[in-house]
Amino acid sequence: HLVFGVIGRLRHEIVRQRDRFATAAGVATKLSEAEGTNEILQQVLDAVAEPFAVDTGVICLLDEEADELYVCAHRGLPTPLLDHVRRQSVSDDPVGQEVVREARSVVVADASQDPRSQGLAEQFGLWSFVSVPLVAEGRALGVLALASATKARFGEEDVRLLEQIARQLGIAVQRTNLLEQLLARNEELRLLNDVSAEFSRARELKSVFAAALASVLEVSGAEQAELWLDERGQQVLVDFAGRNGSRDGAAAVDTVDLRRRVWKTGKPEILPRGAAGRGCFPLHSAGQVFAGWRRARRRLI
Repeated sequence: HLVFGVIGRLRHEIVRQRDRFATAAGVATKLSEAEGTNEILQQVLDAVAEPFAVDTGVICLLDEEADELYVCAHRGLPTPLLDHVRRQSVSDDPVGQEVVREARSVVVADASQDPRSQGLAEQFGLWSFVSVPLVAEGRALGVLALASATKARFGEEDVRLLEQIARQLGIAVQRTNLLEQLLARNEELRLLNDVSAEFSRARELKSVFAAALASVLEVSGAEQAELWLDERGQQVLVDFAGRNGSRDGAAAVDTVDLRRRVWKTGKPEILPRGAAGRGCFPLHSAGQVFAGWRRARRRLI
């Protein structure tokens, strides 16, 4: 009976290792076939969660400019938890902060005993979880996390497999980001060419300004843009562009001081996200600020 028991355990281990290799191979296949970043991440999350027999998982990417983690794929998250983590500052997530800042995995065997995650156990019945970084070139680009209603669900081999998958994801995300940056740069060059063409054929500066501001809206995703000139020491609005012809008068008033600071320092300035994403940028000629433009984004994703 002892021999049959050993054989049974070996057989179980072989099957388990085979399933793990199949999971890693399946992830590689999905990465090569899927077309959008979110599509890739959702398919990978589903493929990873099934062999681990867990219903709850999430993949977040890092918005480096805002220093925030935002959800790109999720599975089985309770609605209140999803709403909480959909987009949050890295500093507000103790585990995510550790994973992203140090580019290393975090495993919690009993969430009820860990001050970073007691709420997961108490509110949602998630007793153990693992979070691994999506790494490319030694830099964390996001987080892959799985959670379980069973304590001590994730062992060392589980972490190693998840880290292998997360590295593949990190490389895929990095390539996607580079492609998006290239496409955005090409779009910016196209818009600059359009403005240059308008300069060459326009008879009035106003039409040039209108074309330039329209390009600003298109490339930045902003809702409004304004161009101001300095005429005898006075800042005068010479042109305005807004989606659907709208104009936020309050926004214009709110940023008078912002324009004056930019005019004085000659340096761009962007207000915090809570201030509707407004920014003001100087236009230079021969070392002097001769104009400035402002953009405002009413809704931030």
